[in-house]
Amino acid sequence: MKIFQLIILFIGLTTTSTWSQVLSTYEVKYYDVPKKDSLYTVRELKEYQPEACKRVKHSSTNDFSEACSTTGVTYNTKFSMNDGFCSLNKLGVTSNTVITIPKFQTDNEFHQKKYDEYSQGLLMHELGHFEIYKKIIPEIDTAFKNIQKSKDCEVIKSEVNLITEKYLSPTGMLRSLNGDYDKNTKGGRSQYKSPF
Repeated sequence: MKIFQLIILFIGLTTTSTWSQVLSTYEVKYYDVPKKDSLYTVRELKEYQPEACKRVKHSSTNDFSEACSTTGVTYNTKFSMNDGFCSLNKLGVTSNTVITIPKFQTDNEFHQKKYDEYSQGLLMHELGHFEIYKKIIPEIDTAFKNIQKSKDCEVIKSEVNLITEKYLSPTGMLRSLNGDYDKNTKGGRSQYKSPF
């Protein structure tokens, strides 16, 4: 299987200071779908998807999804002790979203047009997930910045853990917002017309 990678756009929301950096980016990868005279079924596409997408279930149907976006969020914390107080500094919060969608090729001009429109619709839906991260990552950064100094570094670490739980856990805000987005858009089906 060939995977075509194309970095279509490198969007970043960047704030740089001596304290922290906030950055959200995405990239788009296409997986190649062999030529076929007739239209594919959604189930047939699963055979050609990269492993990373095969593990992603559609959040509103808990079934196979022909496109996916996976996002990694990283943050680095550094604690320092000054004048008997522990504080959090030198923090960076970043997210990178990888969007994977099918790339169809057919000799049938009508089918190709439908596939191209469909792939564009899939991309637009997956970009909606990226926008959620782009909006929330600065909130995470602000929450970290608002942690007050303490005489005990364990108190600071505990607050970092609470913020992480609030935003990044399986029951956290980012998971919830992405689930709501999929539910409200019927997994994107209300945003584009499927040729299947």
